[in-house]
Amino acid sequence: MKVRYTYRLRPGAQARAYLGREWDACRFVWNQLVEASQTRFRQARATGDLAATFGYKDQAALVTQLRHNVSGPGVDAEGANWLALSAQDPQQQTCRAFAKSRTKALLDRKNKVRVTRRAGLPRFKSRHHSLATLSYAGHNFGLTTHPATGRDALRLPGGVLIPVVWLRPLPGKPSSVTVFQDAVGHWYASFVVQAPDETLPAVGDGRVVGIDWGIKQLATTVTAHVDDAGVVTQVDESGTFDLLYPGHGKTAAQKLARYQRMMARRSYQAHGNPRGTPPTKGYRRAKKLTAKAHQKIANQRSDTAHKWAKALVAQHDRVAVEDFRPKFMSKNRSLARKAADAACGATKAAMVWQAAKAGRDLKLVNPAFTTMDCFHCGARAKHRIPLDQRTYTCTSCGVASDRDKNAAAVVVARAFGRGSTTHGSPVDKAAGAGQRPAGIEGVRPEPAAARAPAA
Repeated sequence: MKVRYTYRLRPGAQARAYLGREWDACRFVWNQLVEASQTRFRQARATGDLAATFGYKDQAALVTQLRHNVSGPGVDAEGANWLALSAQDPQQQTCRAFAKSRTKALLDRKNKVRVTRRAGLPRFKSRHHSLATLSYAGHNFGLTTHPATGRDALRLPGGVLIPVVWLRPLPGKPSSVTVFQDAVGHWYASFVVQAPDETLPAVGDGRVVGIDWGIKQLATTVTAHVDDAGVVTQVDESGTFDLLYPGHGKTAAQKLARYQRMMARRSYQAHGNPRGTPPTKGYRRAKKLTAKAHQKIANQRSDTAHKWAKALVAQHDRVAVEDFRPKFMSKNRSLARKAADAACGATKAAMVWQAAKAGRDLKLVNPAFTTMDCFHCGARAKHRIPLDQRTYTCTSCGVASDRDKNAAAVVVARAFGRGSTTHGSPVDKAAGAGQRPAGIEGVRPEPAAARAPAA
């Protein structure tokens, strides 16, 4: 498996000018491809020949033609083709990225994908708003000792050396690198290397952890054992690995609001300037402060998610995760902001990645009816449970338990219990209210008399 290792770059004035020229060349190639694609489509619609295509072969030929032009696009007033003076590899990678984006958009149209999920056709990249991205592969880059620092630096075509902040060593020789700039203006290098073997030793006690996503608590977990017959026993609801709502966005909300007010006061509309007026120095400074605040929030969310996921997979051999769709919670106006700040999607992605890296058995479970099913007896409630009702009371066996803990136990049973149903497999469509769902068939129910009745 190949993975990316991303490091901060410290380019000097000459290196920044070089990267700016390379990005101008790649952006010019992208815009020329977009214009050619739109022109070809208009001609095909005018002539009625809708079968005419603009595939990768034509796109690569256009890039080659632009690099060999003696007049027209890409040639300055002195007759020099500045496009040919730039590196060829990032321009070819730009052409491949354009072809991939255009093909995806056309396939979505052909397959009649829903408009809200359909990929749009490539658009023009603005000099003022698009962020630089340069890709190099093969022998077009390398790592060379920097004469000033004595450490390995990134070598790009033209003999340009850029110092790298090595927070950790690369595990192998990189096969490609992507140099990009973020909204703050910092430069990074993302190396693609062969992933080292980081498989963790098996815990060996057969413990399974189930994860249910929420808002009050970002992740609610239960630990259980599943025997060879698929029976779930020894359910531990202590919540040792529960992840509380971090609230990183809520903490920085006041600072973000201040920076955004600064941007509003310094915008060209606030001073009555016409649209298209270049932003002032103060506006650019306020915009950078806003971007830095957003970047800090994103880094905090990623750090919290990966640390929690790494600690969880180290203690369990098998993980059952509710395949929750974060967009579902964002439709609720009262919870939309908190749901976005909780970042369930990013946390779930971190869990999937850490489990794959550690060699753990992870299954995504369909979230349908997880809050309506009773883990103890398998009965299903006859109506949906509102979000403000935090205690689940079964109408069949009378057991009252925490709503999220019950859902996490149901996730474990569906993933690894007898007759398990993970996401992608048919949901128990025939299971109606009061019937035993097929997903928790392996649960060993305990007598209702042995438990405290519902209040």
